[in-house]
Amino acid sequence: MKYFALTILAILLGRISYGQTRGTDARCINGVIEGFTNAFQQRKLSSVLDYWSKSPYISYADAEKISQHIRGREAVCFTLTKYLCENPEKEGGEVTLKNFVVGINDAMAWAKYTENQSLGKDFEKVKYNSCLLEKVNGQWKIVAFMSKTEP
Repeated sequence: MKYFALTILAILLGRISYGQTRGTDARCINGVIEGFTNAFQQRKLSSVLDYWSKSPYISYADAEKISQHIRGREAVCFTLTKYLCENPEKEGGEVTLKNFVVGINDAMAWAKYTENQSLGKDFEKVKYNSCLLEKVNGQWKIVAFMSKTEP
């Protein structure tokens, strides 16, 4: 009986610890996405690129800003750099990220959320975004980003 109680206690403590780790990772992932969004809105190129993995297999697709699917680290960095240099003005309006859903599997994660940008008194643009992330040296980095504007 004593060993049974100790086994149950060990399982419960493991589940609590695992849940806390997943909660911390989810908060970190939200922070990465919010940081990336803010850096992009503020046109801070080096900060934008810092949120991305250095892996060669990254990809970027934004139907509104860049009308093609970009694959590969060099191509994504080139495309983001070109876009931010050609559009240096900060985007207007307040951006709010909502409806976060995050899934975590060890060192890989996915997130989907909406990006709401108010562009005036009665106008709001809504984008549907998804990200794939990987944990590299304890930090979450974006490996894929997809975005679609509301039809």
